[in-house]
Amino acid sequence: MPLEVGRKQEVSGVMIRFSRTFEARVYGFPLNAAGEALRGAVSLQTRHRPGQVEFPPRMVTVNPDATFEFLNVPPGEYVLASLPVGGG
Repeated sequence: MPLEVGRKQEVSGVMIRFSRTFEARVYGFPLNAAGEALRGAVSLQTRHRPGQVEFPPRMVTVNPDATFEFLNVPPGEYVLASLPVGGG
């Protein structure tokens, strides 16, 4: 369950349990239907599941060598989408 605590705000009666998780690197080469390198951006968004904490969508620009990379991705199910130059 999400818990938002403001700056300098104190909250009591809450127990938070931390566990060690391994984070991943998600990377690749976005291609269009013709197999050509895509220019633009790639977004990574948590796939919504009831009771699962959702992380805000992340976006990266495709590098000049036609690669993209997301670092420190926690375990879960995600939707990866390409956003070509021009928004189409």
